[in-house]
Amino acid sequence: MKFIYIFLILVSVNACTNNTIGSAEVQEIDYVEFSQLENYNNGSWFEVTGYIKNIDSTWTIPSAWYIECQFYSDESMSLKLGGENTTVWIPLEPHQSTIWTIRWLPGVNSNINISDYPDWTYGDLRAYIK
Repeated sequence: MKFIYIFLILVSVNACTNNTIGSAEVQEIDYVEFSQLENYNNGSWFEVTGYIKNIDSTWTIPSAWYIECQFYSDESMSLKLGGENTTVWIPLEPHQSTIWTIRWLPGVNSNINISDYPDWTYGDLRAYIK
């Protein structure tokens, strides 16, 4: 019986912590609009920031929800460097906006040197609920 409880707890924790970038196992939020997007490279990480607006007239986006994007070596988007997401801990009512930031840095065992990609870009920007 202990085994069943431990197994259920592990499954629950795994389901709650799935941060797979680009996963199809999420509910994308289609009624958002991204604007005022800016990107930065400080030499250690890439950062994208901007505004997101709930453009639906009736539905509130409940907290917690997520914004993600993927990072590429240049505008050709043929070399994907990685991806990241951020959690938004506030609900977003109809026609409200909020500011968000996603920061990506290479993993400890990565051979990616940020300074090798001065023309980096981002793509696959989306909002979703797990």
